[in-house]
Amino acid sequence: MAKKLTAVMDKVVAKIIDDERMSDGGIVIPESAVNLPQLTCQVESIGDDVDCVEVGDIIYCHRNAGMDILVNTVPMKVLKDEEIYAIVSEV
Repeated sequence: MAKKLTAVMDKVVAKIIDDERMSDGGIVIPESAVNLPQLTCQVESIGDDVDCVEVGDIIYCHRNAGMDILVNTVPMKVLKDEEIYAIVSEV
């Protein structure tokens, strides 16, 4: 049975995006091999007390922030809104 999470209060549910990088020689480097402290996530649900992000926003959070969970085999994070470092946008 498929599950859906709904964020409550000041929480944000975000899907971890597999952010692969490409080396200069064209080799794909998975995020798990890069020692960067941040994760790129897409907001899936927000609680009633959250006003800094919207569903669908791409965000950066610390790799160790919040709670890691697996929902329908998809890695996700449950974060407090204060654990979000930045919202990513195209320029």
